[in-house]
Amino acid sequence: MAAPTFAALDPFLINLVENPGTVQWIHRVNGTLLLISVVIFWWKAAVQRSDYWLRAISGALLTVILLQYLVGVLTLFYSVPISLGVLHQGIAILFWIIFLTTLHRMKY
Repeated sequence: MAAPTFAALDPFLINLVENPGTVQWIHRVNGTLLLISVVIFWWKAAVQRSDYWLRAISGALLTVILLQYLVGVLTLFYSVPISLGVLHQGIAILFWIIFLTTLHRMKY
């Protein structure tokens, strides 16, 4: 049986939620874009010599997203063991806590 392709299901929109290959590709692209965004945020905070809090929180975001990316790659490399999958989800929660705290602090 051949592996599913990006648009194997009909109608196309079903591929976005039911096609494992498409869902995995979207997950990887989103993760890569998020990593790039956090690197840019960290770089701007460091270059602009922002206040201590912003530099610290951008460093924390960078550390967590790098760890998240690494665990995601290892999860796939080891064929998705439950322990790495749960760790990947736990780090995602930690990332969102730091991210939302940053947004709140920057807004107010």
